[in-house]
Amino acid sequence: MHTVKPLAGSCLCGQIHYELAAPPLLTAICHFAHCQKQSGSAFSVNLVVQRSDLAVSGDLASYTDRGESGTVIYRRFCAACGSPIMTEPSDKPEIAYLKAGTLDDKGGIDPKVQIWCSSAQPWWSSQFEIPAFDRNLSQ
Repeated sequence: MHTVKPLAGSCLCGQIHYELAAPPLLTAICHFAHCQKQSGSAFSVNLVVQRSDLAVSGDLASYTDRGESGTVIYRRFCAACGSPIMTEPSDKPEIAYLKAGTLDDKGGIDPKVQIWCSSAQPWWSSQFEIPAFDRNLSQ
């Protein structure tokens, strides 16, 4: 019988570690302006996960942000090195958006959707043939 190894990751300095006990619900590329600023890049790649499947060790610092709708979102990161680890929306506490760049093994990353394409950098040209939405999936 083949055993599936849980996904694991950490921050840059190693003070934060996590394991994901189940596969992500979805992997998404987000072009939202706040995600660009937080990631320091043109977009953020996020694993949408059940929060109950995610075990985190180490003390996460937090920044309270607001989405375009006004919904509070908590951006969790390592206080020592600043690595973004996840985002937790206050209106969906059962979900977390885990930052794919913090995974130990990024080989299985397979984005299925792009969101907030209306905020994408003008030079961005998707190499993926995946659904793209101007805003969130529900908008």
